[in-house]
Amino acid sequence: MKNSYYMLIILISAVLFQGSGTFQNNDWINTNGAFGGSVWALTVTGQGNLLAGTLKNGVYYSADNAQNWEQTNLDNITVYDFALTDGLAFAASKEGIYQSTNDGKDWSLLDSELNGVSIQSIHAVEGTLFALNLTDGIFRSTDLGNTWTINNEGIPLPFGISLASNDGNIFAGINNGVFQSSDNGDTWRRLNTNFSNVRANSIIANANGIYVGTQDGIYHSRTDGDTWTDIGDGLNNREIYDLAYSRGTMYAGTREGVYSSSNNGRSWKLSGWAENAVYSIAAFNDWVFIGGNSGIFYRN
Repeated sequence: MKNSYYMLIILISAVLFQGSGTFQNNDWINTNGAFGGSVWALTVTGQGNLLAGTLKNGVYYSADNAQNWEQTNLDNITVYDFALTDGLAFAASKEGIYQSTNDGKDWSLLDSELNGVSIQSIHAVEGTLFALNLTDGIFRSTDLGNTWTINNEGIPLPFGISLASNDGNIFAGINNGVFQSSDNGDTWRRLNTNFSNVRANSIIANANGIYVGTQDGIYHSRTDGDTWTDIGDGLNNREIYDLAYSRGTMYAGTREGVYSSSNNGRSWKLSGWAENAVYSIAAFNDWVFIGGNSGIFYRN
């Protein structure tokens, strides 16, 4: 989940960090990369490149597990999110959607209906792309981003924030609620959430159910969204920016550090970056990367 709603928070947090002179990272290692902007999005490509989307400074990439970074030709722009499919990488930005054909090293703006449209989230489901923004709702492309249609049937207010999918179902965080589609985005139904007054900032869906990170904690459903449980036990800060899952461990980026859970979210412990915001997480095999105002850190 990535959107411009939090930009003011990011800028304020950056100023506070620079003025404090202290930084707790516990056992996280500083990559000394993605210079000059808050890290808003992270992903690992099929060839193992790490991509970082930043606030106003575009995309950086690393081919050696974040030991060295290079700025791509996509610079001087805010990048909110990434998607990977069919050997291609896509970046959701303030100016539309960019595509890379060489694993994130070079980018070009897709010449489509979304040129000049700010896109906050992008997600790929078996070759179909879904994109969200704060004013128009859900866009869908079945030709790898060349053409797009609006698919908001069943969604009353098109204020899109986050996307996820699992086992044929697509989930969208829309205007203080979560919607589900089981027909590849043709129609949507609102899930019976008991957190309707908070934003669904990040969603992950896997064999253990649906997890939604909000600005008031983390909620979990094992019943396709019919019932939900607050699983925020152990979170000292309940404002969740991002969620990730890898090898039995779940990670949550919050306004005050990164938390981890080894029991599918039933309990959480602080893993580092206390008192510092974590906006993005990428978990890949034994590697976990986190991003914020201070750049990118990792743990292996």
